[in-house]
Amino acid sequence: MLFFFTIGGSLGLTIYTSISYQGSFAKWESMGVPPEAAVQILALDHVLTESGQIYQHYNDEGCVNCWRPVDAAPEIPEIPDSLWVGEDCHYGPSTKGFVDALAVCEHWGPGVSWRIQAIRLDGQVVTTSGRYGELDEMMNQISYFFGAIGGCVLGMVVVLFLVLFGLLKKLDG
Repeated sequence: MLFFFTIGGSLGLTIYTSISYQGSFAKWESMGVPPEAAVQILALDHVLTESGQIYQHYNDEGCVNCWRPVDAAPEIPEIPDSLWVGEDCHYGPSTKGFVDALAVCEHWGPGVSWRIQAIRLDGQVVTTSGRYGELDEMMNQISYFFGAIGGCVLGMVVVLFLVLFGLLKKLDG
């Protein structure tokens, strides 16, 4: 029985960290819907609509998740060593199934900080962000070990409970 709990804990934590590493638990937050249907994200907080108008997302007093028309989106800067834009930014959740998406990654200490904005099929613009550090990679590599220890401890608790339950039954019997 301890063997099965140990193997189950090891597999369970390994699967969990692998899924978490890929961004499956990212929380997408709404940025609202622009006045016109958005078709492309030009830069963070800037979208292009079907009519060719560019809108910028902003939050002010009394106005949360608002959009205002602007003449142009800021240019995405030349990509220095510390910044990746678009497909080179492979951290965070998948953006498949969105009309368009833009990901920006920056070095953050020994890891990477990422921010993603995407347009859903219903026209809503959503965003998510997160960080990925060297400890995340280490946890991904050794999760099977910690899962095995946790599963073994859980197995010991279950076996101890079953033994005590059996002893109590014998004393009552």
